[in-house]
Amino acid sequence: KQKAESLAKAKDEFLSSMSHEIRTPLNAIMGFIEQIGHTKLGKEQKKHIEIINHSSNHLLSLINDILDYAKIEAGKIHLEKIVFSLKEQAEMVYSILYKKAVDKGIEFKIEFGQNIIDKFAMGDPLRLRQIIFNLADNAIKFTEKGSVIINLNISSQWIVLSVTDTGKGISNEELSSIFEKFEQGNIRSTKKYGGTGLGLSIVKKLVELQNGSIHIKNNRKQGTEFEVKLPYIPTSKGAQEVESSQSLNQLTYRKDASVLVVDDEEFNLQLFESILKNKKINFRLAKSGQMAKELFEKESFDLVLLDLQMEDMDGFEVAHYIRKEQDSRVPIIAVTAYATGKVTNRCLEAGMNEILVKPVPEKDLLRILYKYIGEKAFPEKQAPGHRIKTKNNTAHQKKFNTLLKVFHNDETLLSKMTRIYSDNLEELVRVLSKNNSDQDLGLIRNAAHKIIPSTRIMEFDKMATKLTQLENRIDKQCNYKDVENLIREILIDSEEVKSLIDEFLAANQIEKG
Repeated sequence: KQKAESLAKAKDEFLSSMSHEIRTPLNAIMGFIEQIGHTKLGKEQKKHIEIINHSSNHLLSLINDILDYAKIEAGKIHLEKIVFSLKEQAEMVYSILYKKAVDKGIEFKIEFGQNIIDKFAMGDPLRLRQIIFNLADNAIKFTEKGSVIINLNISSQWIVLSVTDTGKGISNEELSSIFEKFEQGNIRSTKKYGGTGLGLSIVKKLVELQNGSIHIKNNRKQGTEFEVKLPYIPTSKGAQEVESSQSLNQLTYRKDASVLVVDDEEFNLQLFESILKNKKINFRLAKSGQMAKELFEKESFDLVLLDLQMEDMDGFEVAHYIRKEQDSRVPIIAVTAYATGKVTNRCLEAGMNEILVKPVPEKDLLRILYKYIGEKAFPEKQAPGHRIKTKNNTAHQKKFNTLLKVFHNDETLLSKMTRIYSDNLEELVRVLSKNNSDQDLGLIRNAAHKIIPSTRIMEFDKMATKLTQLENRIDKQCNYKDVENLIREILIDSEEVKSLIDEFLAANQIEKG
């Protein structure tokens, strides 16, 4: 037992270290690629930057899978539900793998059915890319001559993906274990082709997590075809709800606000400096925890971006200094490459408000900045009877514009339902915020169960999923510590939801005035 616990601890420490060592330089690579993309570039340069960006994003997703494989095995991986272009996602993978295929002298093609051109779907674009990448990369790896073809089509309500190659095929013996992790045919294959043997195992698990299916059509003489069916919902471009860079660029920030950035990595400091300068936000940079303390004693700040792993003093010590010794309630945003449940809990216990995971996309940083130091579209005080034009002013308003469709474009009904949901949310927070114990789990379960349907109707899917997990864990009589951790996460999510609802209701009230 002691040996097993020791090994588990060593594994966790290894993953934490590797995660930090890999993600930190990747944060700088991806960040500066993003910044270069904002400069004036030629057509060819833009193309090269896009390919580097796509490759970096895919590298990040692979790192996430390797470092977090236990999550996939346990079925705890988070699946997005957003609108995206099917063609664009497939072409992204194609552009990454094209040179690899050409270097081997293989014909590499991508084909689309007529019904998929300019078509959008509701689902998880990252997971689709991972599936296409792993299948196509595998096909190229095991094909010495001939071709590899990616085909994407729509059949009824299914997205049908096939990857066909003219490689050596798969033996009957290998077929029985082809989807097992760390399997790669035989020892000679491993030496010749490299890799860990995780690719097909990840594909199968990702397909099954999305209620899809995967089949192999195999011929030892003619090659192999993998066919994947996924129940993504085809939709039109008009339904696309992803936040555009244009809307992010329209966000404005308080001119008197000041941000303290604490990080001992020069690349990360330079990246944050570039973004903050571009947005004309006042800031100070601290290259160590000690320097952060000295700056905090001399100046006041409205937000702190705090790296957790530093040599002289870690982020938790800096947070303790700010909260306890300085008795300050300034928002602290943890910036880390390894946001496990344990790390998240430590951050919250240390008084930090939120966590940004490296590599930090510019859009995520801008959302955080706007949340805490943004010039809000709806002032707290407004002259009576003054009508504010709110349409498309913020991402929040855009959210409720989409909800109008749910309530048949009836603004009065939407307002009424939002107020009811706001009251229910307050009741949920009240129940969850109590000093709960095992005896209170029945009340917690009932409160979660009661609000799940309305949370899904209001399209707060992330929180609805966690509420469902909470209900299931209580039903299965899981360890109370696991329930407690999930309650913490839901309370954090509820703050964001409440902020959004309050803003909408305030705007609605002003318009009626």
